[in-house]
Amino acid sequence: MEMEDPPLDDKARRMRDLLSSFYAPDPSMSAGSQPKGVSFDNIDTDSFDADQYMNLLVQKANLEGLLQRHVEMAAEIKNLDTDLQMLVYENYNKFISATDAIKRMKSNIVGMESNMEQLLDKIMSVQSRSDGVNTSLFGKREHIEKLHRTRNLLRKVQFIYDLPARLGKCIKTEAYADAVRFYTGAMPIFKAYGESSFQDCKRASEEAVVTITKNLQGKLFSDSESIQTRAEAAVLLKQLDFPVCVLCSYLNNVLFGLAYQCSCDGSILFFIMMIKAMK
Repeated sequence: MEMEDPPLDDKARRMRDLLSSFYAPDPSMSAGSQPKGVSFDNIDTDSFDADQYMNLLVQKANLEGLLQRHVEMAAEIKNLDTDLQMLVYENYNKFISATDAIKRMKSNIVGMESNMEQLLDKIMSVQSRSDGVNTSLFGKREHIEKLHRTRNLLRKVQFIYDLPARLGKCIKTEAYADAVRFYTGAMPIFKAYGESSFQDCKRASEEAVVTITKNLQGKLFSDSESIQTRAEAAVLLKQLDFPVCVLCSYLNNVLFGLAYQCSCDGSILFFIMMIKAMK
């Protein structure tokens, strides 16, 4: 069974009908949904014709019926006026609150526009000062960049002048990897300016590299050194442009010796990899 709507009293029904008529859609927008036969004597429609309605009423009703209809219409008008007054009274506080909210929004918007204008003025002022600072520092910026490039160049020059002393310290501490790294890093400068500006530094550095090469050869050809140490010595010698054929010949001899001794500790594989790296 379908649930029926609870019955409405006359006051609630009138209130609903009043709200429905107030919020009803525009009849012109829904003309297609209206019936084709429009009654001009229906008082609740937009097409109501008062003159035609009165003529029909006079023709169909007697004097007593006309008086009765007059009393009914007066009561309906009075009820509608009462309903309208109640509708206004019930929503009066909402209307007041909405009006106050609109006033507050308007005042806030006005203040916001003023604040935005002040913010825009400050932004333009900051932009103008920033442009002025950039303009005044343009020449200084180029000078600072030039000084920075000069400083880097001086650091490289100082490194070249200190290179013989650095190589000497590396020889004393047997830090041959650092010594080879320092020397190979200075090689491009020696090739460009080694015969003029840095002639003395180049000669002293080459003398130190001769000593380093001899020491690395001693580690490479020493049977008392570990395989790892001898391998590192071979790699460093290759970086110093030591003849690769000499290194390969020595590694081949070592490889044959290890194979003859049937060493099974991985040394044969290690030296095979070293020979491939040298080629």
